[in-house]
Amino acid sequence: MGKVVFIILIVVIILGILGIIYKSKYNKLVNNKIKIDEAKDIVLQCLKEKKLIILDVASIVRKKIKMEIENFNQVENIDINENYNYEDDKKLEDAYKTLKHLAEDYPKLTKDEKFKEFMNSLEENSEKLTAAKDFSDKYATVLNNLIRGFPNNLIGFIHRIKKVEFYNVKRENSDSSV
Repeated sequence: MGKVVFIILIVVIILGILGIIYKSKYNKLVNNKIKIDEAKDIVLQCLKEKKLIILDVASIVRKKIKMEIENFNQVENIDINENYNYEDDKKLEDAYKTLKHLAEDYPKLTKDEKFKEFMNSLEENSEKLTAAKDFSDKYATVLNNLIRGFPNNLIGFIHRIKKVEFYNVKRENSDSSV
């Protein structure tokens, strides 16, 4: 009778330890996923703001220098949602760069207070966007590395936690070589 109790006690202890390990690994995966999701929400919010600001500045450019620029027309057609892609990001960035060049080339634009205000807002937005993308990529790297190893890959499979894509292409390329 003493051996049975001892074996049951050992089994309970082993199952308890395995349960604790499972829970801690699961929590680590979920915490990284939550941080990534929060950062992605911030990225989407910043991208929507960036689009609106660019369109506001584009209307000022059209009025002040009477110029129709293809980059601004492309920005109008961008739909920013969960399926937002790299090409749309590039279009927004190209429009932003065009605005910076126009500000240098047309001094009458930089005299306009609304234009200056919008350009400052775009600068702040770009900094916030870059920070959010870097934050997301940092935790995407951690999560993707965790999911590659045992037992996290099993836990991820059970709870349908999948690898996450990166915002910054450079980091994705360097991560894939690891």
